[in-house]
Formats: sequence, C-alpha cells, structure tokens
Amino acid sequence: MYYEVHGEGPPLLLLHGGTGSIPAKWIPYFSSQFRVIAMEPMGHGRTAYARLSPDGADHWPIVLGRLQRMWPVEPDFTREEIQRIKAPTLIIVGDGDIVTPEHAVEMFRTIPGAQLCVVPPASHGVMPKETVLTFLNEAHADEK
Repeated sequence: MYYEVHGEGPPLLLLHGGTGSIPAKWIPYFSSQFRVIAMEPMGHGRTAYARLSPDGADHWPIVLGRLQRMWPVEPDFTREEIQRIKAPTLIIVGDGDIVTPEHAVEMFRTIPGAQLCVVPPASHGVMPKETVLTFLNEAHADEK
C-alpha cells in the first residue's frame, strides 16, 4: 500500500474519498502541527489497480459502475451503532452539500460529544481549515 508521512507531532491520518488519490492540498496545512500519514487504499492511486485487480485493468469500469450505484445510497448503520462512536468527531457539511444539513444535524445529535460545522455558501468537500485545526488540537489536548 502506498503512503506518505509528512511533519512532526501527533499522528493525523488523511483518507481520500471515492476513487481519488492522496489529498495532497491538505498536507502542507496540517503537517506544520501534525505527523500526517496520507495513504491510498489498495487499488487506488499509486497502488496499481491493474496489478492488484483479480480481473486486470479492464475490470475498472465494472468497479466504477458499482461505486456510482453505491454513492447515492445511504449507509445502513443503526442509531445504536452510531451512538457507540467514542472517537472525537467533527461533522462538516456545506449548506449546499449533497449531504443535507438536516442529515448532518441528525448525525451530530446521535454521536456522543460530536461537533458540527455548517459552512455557507459551500458544497461537498468543503474544508474549513481553521475549524478543523482547532478541533484536532482540542482532541489531542483531551488525550493528554
């Protein structure tokens, strides 16, 4: 599995979404205070999908089709499962996101101790850097 490590400090794992690669634009911002571990899951980015796929590179359109069918479907977690989340949680949503603010509020109210950040005017993938950095620093301080 391909990964990169940048910076010093408490560890911060950066994950990408969908079929992308390492979210490189965030590494410089967070690596000034954290040891950023940016990884690519197997079959993504530099992990050579063609080499890892049991069906070769021609299998990619099938995988993409499955992903596209999954994207609009909500995950099927029960309220009880979500209430068992113990990790510090920051839910970020744009006011024009594909995830509705109402859904984000429901997650916020269900996850014990969660924090919620609604960013106007924004859509999916918004990253309010200062809010995220404050959250990470607070979560790290609470661990000490």
